[in-house]
Amino acid sequence: ATEETAELCDRMLDLGVIVQPTGDHLNILKIKPPLCIDTTAADFFADMLDLALVQLGHGHSW
Repeated sequence: ATEETAELCDRMLDLGVIVQPTGDHLNILKIKPPLCIDTTAADFFADMLDLALVQLGHGHSW
């Protein structure tokens, strides 16, 4: 899923969240939140990941 992971990373960047592909096949998301992340920021990340997956046709809207 190398292409899908790259597409998801690009979409997340458009939504204001930086994630990077990693792994031998570049199909794993690298998420590095700062150690001072709070609940609001974690919720924002989860919401944007859900939105990006739904927009790309790979997720479910809760």
